[in-house]
Amino acid sequence: MIYTRTLVLGARGTGKTARLQTWAQERDGLFVPSNPQALMTGLVPTVAEEIALGVEQLVGSRDQLHRAVQAVAADLGISDLLAAHPLQLSGGQTQLVALAAYLVLGQMGGSLDGAAVPALALDEPLLGLDDAMRARVLDAFARYPADLAWASARPQADEENLAASVENLGEGVSPSAGAPSLPSLPARAAAGVLARDLAISPVTPARRRWKKPVATPAATGINLDLTPGDCLILTGPNGAGKSTLLRTIAGLLPPVAGQLAIGGVQPHRQDAPARATLAQLVAQTPAHHFLAPTVDADMKLGNGAKANDSTREALRDAVLPAGSGETHPLDLLPAEQHLLALAEALTAGASYLLLDEPTAGLDAPGLEQVAVLIAAHCAAGGGAIVATHDQELTQALAARLPLHHYRLDARR
Repeated sequence: MIYTRTLVLGARGTGKTARLQTWAQERDGLFVPSNPQALMTGLVPTVAEEIALGVEQLVGSRDQLHRAVQAVAADLGISDLLAAHPLQLSGGQTQLVALAAYLVLGQMGGSLDGAAVPALALDEPLLGLDDAMRARVLDAFARYPADLAWASARPQADEENLAASVENLGEGVSPSAGAPSLPSLPARAAAGVLARDLAISPVTPARRRWKKPVATPAATGINLDLTPGDCLILTGPNGAGKSTLLRTIAGLLPPVAGQLAIGGVQPHRQDAPARATLAQLVAQTPAHHFLAPTVDADMKLGNGAKANDSTREALRDAVLPAGSGETHPLDLLPAEQHLLALAEALTAGASYLLLDEPTAGLDAPGLEQVAVLIAAHCAAGGGAIVATHDQELTQALAARLPLHHYRLDARR
């Protein structure tokens, strides 16, 4: 039997998510949203159990369930994660586990009580994945024994090659079209980042009087030397520790070993207000940043209150549609939430921006907005560290800034 593979593309606001939902309803299939963290149940202690949770009632035996989970994990290259806790994974690993929990349906064979394997409609399923993992996921898509559709804001050639049909919803209108140009940002406090033989871990060491602090390093031997105005592109495979390194530089995690300083001080030893003046972290899940009921109110939180009104308004209008000031941040499109989180970090005026996959799910205009904002920050004397798999972002930044590159590998 031949199954369809449909790619849904289009700019921000053209309705890709709604189209996928309709596509799934038409086929009595399943819609998979784009936020993998929201798909982790938190009910079980291992990745293997997380993958099995939705299908354990559909199989006739425990052995059959075990084989299905092992098979989908092997397909996606996450067999080594099956014993890990599902809430302690990197962003890319979380994406893979979320996909596995649905693709495991294709491994069930005749175990679905006579029902067909359901069609799948996946919203931006390749976000945050390195090239090797992208290839594994697309290969799994090709072999899934039912119809499958997925959305992509900026599809690459491998996606287009897999798709038997393409639904293009159009270019739309850039939400910030006609917005005033971004003025020069206020000068940032000059500071360098210096790391020597740094070892990092996503787990804060337990501190007990009767125990020595223990934390298994995710990466070791990290050496950085950045000066004001520098922009560093941080690369590496999923799970190498890129997010952990950003959190460590932000002072949210202590180093396991080695030396780390921003502007001559150790960030993890500073209180929260002092850390915020050194570095602002923009995480992969922007919704975690928002606390206020409106965009304008959220931009005034923390160090954002120190910025003048014109700076806040210029940054807001550079990334969001006109009239968004009274909108709840969580009512924005996912791509707009990413841009707002970046604008808020710039409003706070820290010396360094620490950006974790800042272009995930963004269309071409959104990517250009991110590049412009990073360049403006560096031109004001700030520095940036950008963890990304997005080659288009690297190229856009290289057209505006001299770049430094650092590849992080868990084996180093």
